[in-house]
Amino acid sequence: FDPWNSWVHVQSRNFQTRSDTRTEPSMEVKEDVVARLERLDRERKEAVEQRKLQEQSEKDPKESIHAFWDEFNAKKVVVDEKLERLDEQAGIATTPCELDALMDEIEALDEFASQSYYFLPSFDARSCTEATKARRDKLAAIRARLFPPKKFRFTRPPRSKTTNVADVERDGSTDVACTRNASEDAACTLARGPGVYSRRNEWIVCDAEDVAGTCDYSLSQLEDCTVYLLGTCSTLHVSHVRRCRICCVPVSSSILVDDAEGCTFTLAARQCRIHRAQDCDVYLCTCSQPVVEHCRSVRFGPYNFELEDVDAKLRAQGLDRRSRHWQHVQDFDWVRTTPSPNWCVIPPGERIHVHLSRASEDRTCVAAHV
Repeated sequence: FDPWNSWVHVQSRNFQTRSDTRTEPSMEVKEDVVARLERLDRERKEAVEQRKLQEQSEKDPKESIHAFWDEFNAKKVVVDEKLERLDEQAGIATTPCELDALMDEIEALDEFASQSYYFLPSFDARSCTEATKARRDKLAAIRARLFPPKKFRFTRPPRSKTTNVADVERDGSTDVACTRNASEDAACTLARGPGVYSRRNEWIVCDAEDVAGTCDYSLSQLEDCTVYLLGTCSTLHVSHVRRCRICCVPVSSSILVDDAEGCTFTLAARQCRIHRAQDCDVYLCTCSQPVVEHCRSVRFGPYNFELEDVDAKLRAQGLDRRSRHWQHVQDFDWVRTTPSPNWCVIPPGERIHVHLSRASEDRTCVAAHV
């Protein structure tokens, strides 16, 4: 009998027993962990599937790009057929009302596209804009051929010096008095079309009779001017303006602003597009979401023109002061889901209101920006 060997044999048996005891619980834990992971994975997959089913049930069918293009192309075909018919008739039994009705259809097509810009890819949105613009231009060409506009004339009664308006009556006929050369600027204005051009540091009032009956009206190359457009035109073009205040009553169709800096606009139209604007405030009322492109530091607020009949004019053009489209601007340069850094909303404490009154005796305009 060897005591040493007996002791070693007993210790080895005890070690094996302890090892077996530790191994068995480890296997049980491992199996439990694996079973738990499989259960969690199964629950996760079920939750994902349930979420997909819920999203499909709640998804707006109007946000389908394919559905949008089907409807847009169908509307576009209808407009194209009417344009072709008008073009082929060459004015036979065509009335201005028919052209106006077709213009309304084109604007409705453009509005339909504008309301879908938030889910359309940028390229598709641009394609829609170009398509509606091409049809609008074609209709304008047909209108100009069938119903040539009358020769534009500036006709307005004499004003007192307090109005500071550049148009004055001279030699029994009304010309455009400009700071440099009246006859040259008047001829240039007539060649360019109805509007106000190349003014600096002036206070300008465009009365209803100056604007009425015009399809397009332009404000271009203005610096440090205050302009009140009190008549309704079809389309307003504003370009190359610096440090100006421009207030207008509702426009029946659309407004295009291009190349503006340091300006304050008060605009109302069915649609508004702003290109290349910087450090501008825009007080707006539209039927659709405004569009900006290549802009920086542009702020938007609600329409703020206070005039005795401006609310009636808004209703006549199908506009509502309470609309909030000015808060939902489409930036073609920003396609990410995060808010665009190129525009923002004017804080309520920084908004202004434009009040305009006219003295009946001398037709002097008095304005207050508060």
